[in-house]
Amino acid sequence: MNKPSKFRFRKSLIALLAFSAIILAGCSGSLFTDTSWPGVSVDEENAYLAYNQFIYSIDLASGTERWRFPREPERASTFFAPPLPTEDGLLIAGGFDGVVYALDIETGVVIWRFEEAGDIIVGAPVISDELVLVPSANGVLFALETTSGRLVWQFEAREALWSSPLVTEDGIFLSSMDHHIYAINATNGKLLWEKDIGEAIVDTPFIQDDTLLLGTFGNQVLALDMRGVELWSFETQDWVWAAPSVKDDFALFGDIAGNLYSASLNRGIQKWTTQLDGPVTASPLFNGEFAYFLTGSGTIFARDASNNAPEWEVLLSGGLYSTPIVQGDLLLVGVTDPETPLVALRAETGNRIWSFTPRQ
Repeated sequence: MNKPSKFRFRKSLIALLAFSAIILAGCSGSLFTDTSWPGVSVDEENAYLAYNQFIYSIDLASGTERWRFPREPERASTFFAPPLPTEDGLLIAGGFDGVVYALDIETGVVIWRFEEAGDIIVGAPVISDELVLVPSANGVLFALETTSGRLVWQFEAREALWSSPLVTEDGIFLSSMDHHIYAINATNGKLLWEKDIGEAIVDTPFIQDDTLLLGTFGNQVLALDMRGVELWSFETQDWVWAAPSVKDDFALFGDIAGNLYSASLNRGIQKWTTQLDGPVTASPLFNGEFAYFLTGSGTIFARDASNNAPEWEVLLSGGLYSTPIVQGDLLLVGVTDPETPLVALRAETGNRIWSFTPRQ
């Protein structure tokens, strides 16, 4: 990598860490070692929460804790990335200790661990056929055998990987803090193509109709075709942290200045824009006719997905920085509140069903 590129990366990384330090309220000591925002995943019966020093299994019906890992807090343990439930009965999670853990999904007991990641793991692991793909902040994407944790192949980017890879029939698409998006062969990890977009990307690309959508720290959203050719760009007021989502041929996305935008998928022409009450670092979530928008100020906005008309809004007790999940009639929201880091709301009304409070 040449010096100007490395300088641009370092500027972006410093800015990212500074912003992260602000939004991770209550952080002390070195960044990310004491606190994180919650990473949430689900299956049909349970929610899985990665937050601070533990991974929790939580009953969806009642919001009660089933188990936690580790059983007692460990100084080196901090978790951020949403754990990955697998069809093999495993829950796979990466930690800030640079270790990938495969836990028994029923008990939380360690089945295998991979200790060669070499740096913190921020992006969630994902499945690609028989492999689990794990991004590391040292710039390496590891492809591990799901059942054993054996390393099958690895791909090295130029700098940090802070987001999950996107797995498609055309290959794996990987965005990086080094200003590149990479297309990778899913079988062997070989590079298919790469594109330098000039700014850091911290979220997974979104794909719709063979169009890749990227939010960047260059105050823009980019649309690329499947060969990496730019189709259009859309200028925003500030950083776009999270990838856009798409509904009815329109892309929706927000920036950290609190602006929410809607633009046409085919040309990137603005349909509407509105101002929310805080930074937007989560992708919009669509659920039928509902669209959910979250802000770092703690507000969930539920709106009509077709015309942006308000349906309901709820203010929670902490910042909301990650995309929520709908499971059945529940809307699950991770909150940067140690007292209630996971809240379940009625998806149609916003009424609170339960709040998860970790036992002491």
